[in-house]
Amino acid sequence: MQARSGALDELLASGALTDLTSTNDDIQAQLDKASSTSDIDAQLAALKNSGSVSALPAGPGDGAASAPAPGGN
Repeated sequence: MQARSGALDELLASGALTDLTSTNDDIQAQLDKASSTSDIDAQLAALKNSGSVSALPAGPGDGAASAPAPGGN
């Protein structure tokens, strides 16, 4: 029974089956996804304008001192 339930969940997630018990239809799901994408774009633009992007920690290769390689002197 659990295997069947898992298989149904995977089919629903992939879009191969339509969930008739859901209140949202495919069009509403796509609209919701598009609106969340525009929210992310707005947040990114706000971060770029505020200068907070430069406050992010330096990653490897940014000229920061690194630990010596294993086996090195």
